Amino acid sequence: MTQPQDHLTEKSDRYRRLLADALSKAGIVPDRSSHLHAVAEDYLLMAESYYNDGVHFLDRGDRVNALVAFSYGHAFIDAGIRLGVFCEMKQ
Repeated sequence: MTQPQDHLTEKSDRYRRLLADALSKAGIVPDRSSHLHAVAEDYLLMAESYYNDGVHFLDRGDRVNALVAFSYGHAFIDAGIRLGVFCEMKQ
């Protein structure tokens, strides 16, 4: 049987990878002159900040808050996609 700590380790590591991948592929859609461009930049900054917070929590051994931070960061990417201010850029 999988231990709760093992599950938390797997999940926090997976969410870190998912957010890092999403951040590397997120492209801003609106023109720079559009208010929505500023919204996209704000969403991207929030997602990056939550990613950095998650890494900080992992470094301190706090996997619960790391998972929360990675989840919140991904929520900003999802919101930007749903709003239409992000697209997936090919690498």
